[in-house]
Amino acid sequence: RMSERVNQVLEQEQEPTIERVLFRNFVVQ
Repeated sequence: RMSERVNQVLEQEQEPTIERVLFRNFVVQ
């Protein structure tokens, strides 16, 4: 599920702000 969200965000790459931060936080954790 998370992978799908990440994929969508990467594909869109329009406004990677909160999504990117969340993804980064998730990766860091």
